[in-house]
Amino acid sequence: MKFNIPDRIPPIDEVAVRKLHRKGLSGAEIARRLGYSPLSMRNFLRRANLKLVRADPPMNAPHRSQVYTVWKRMKKNARKLQKHSKGRRAGTGGVWDSAWDKFSGFYRWAMRSGFVPGMVLYFSGRGNCYKPSNCQWIGRGENRERLNAKGSGRKQPTSFRHYDTQKIIKMHTEKGMTPTEIARRIRGRMTSIRHLLIRNGVYERRKPEVPVNRTSNLLRGVYKFTRRHCENPKDPAYQYYGAKGIRVCREWREFKDFYEWAMSSGYKKGVCLSRKDRLKDYTPKNCIWVTRARAAKASRHLNVKGRPRWLVPAFGELKGPTQWSRDRRCSVSLRTLILRLRGKWEPEEAIETPAMHDSKAPDKIIISAFDERKSVSNWSRDPRCKVTLVSLVRRLRRGLSPKLAITSPPFQVPEIKNSRAANPQRRSK
Repeated sequence: MKFNIPDRIPPIDEVAVRKLHRKGLSGAEIARRLGYSPLSMRNFLRRANLKLVRADPPMNAPHRSQVYTVWKRMKKNARKLQKHSKGRRAGTGGVWDSAWDKFSGFYRWAMRSGFVPGMVLYFSGRGNCYKPSNCQWIGRGENRERLNAKGSGRKQPTSFRHYDTQKIIKMHTEKGMTPTEIARRIRGRMTSIRHLLIRNGVYERRKPEVPVNRTSNLLRGVYKFTRRHCENPKDPAYQYYGAKGIRVCREWREFKDFYEWAMSSGYKKGVCLSRKDRLKDYTPKNCIWVTRARAAKASRHLNVKGRPRWLVPAFGELKGPTQWSRDRRCSVSLRTLILRLRGKWEPEEAIETPAMHDSKAPDKIIISAFDERKSVSNWSRDPRCKVTLVSLVRRLRRGLSPKLAITSPPFQVPEIKNSRAANPQRRSK
């Protein structure tokens, strides 16, 4: 069997290797260009005492994208520094370290120097050159402190040890200032000041004057709304309150006092703050908690008429649907009552018959038709009923009268107006 014997690989050209090595190519890149294996090229570079230049880190290297973003920003800032420097140094060699010309060198330094995502590269500015001795990784909060200190002319604090401990303790213990207020006063970090107070054993956390829970949050909203429509001219309701001279009393200038009065005066979820005398201010003696319906009825700026638009005779009385829905004898909502009346129910049955939302409603609810009273289940078994039990219950829920619901054949039910059109109290715009 004949086959071609490959030619012997020629020896490595040291001149060509050194020429490519001066350009900053890695051993793998030199081997690829000259046609040698990476292993043989690495061994040759070691025998020739040439520095191994590693290639850029792979794309799946840890934190590669974050470090690359910092490196690009550093190069941009370095070029600005070179442009505005007095010496006008040629090239980029005098602006940052030559080891950082390639991203691989900067990436290796970042990993060795403790880079963590979220940290910032801090440049001290000594010598106007970006190099490892001038740069370090710091947190965003510490970087913000350094920038603030640099702008105010103060010494740059790196930790809470640079703060005036006695001054901070005095501000906290004697003046009663919180760490947030102290940090705002001395332009420092709140967390550093709090840890400083804790280490010295003088930190006292203030207990809130008002407990933080759902009830206090609801009352805080009521308090802000009341103050706003009495004091803010830009509020839409100001014309009905503040413009007429209505104010909040001095006793309620703090929310704590309003909260204590509300809890002692019977506040509960679902009630509104109302005044007994509509011409007087918001004071503890003039305010009460009422339901929303009563508050809306007592509101003077709403155009609400007390006379119903139509009357329903039942039980020897004449009332509107809204008044019947609030009657003790009514067992359904206003919407269901209006649907039933539109569906030609008898007024007494429409008011007294319970709603059919219970799963056992067909056995419990008694309806009358053809001068007889039966449960819905028994009516579905009656020979005069043309539909099943499920269809009968659905028809009654839609508001059809019992007689029409029983005798109407399937798919021949008369249409009923929807609740929006059937509601006589909803005014058309």
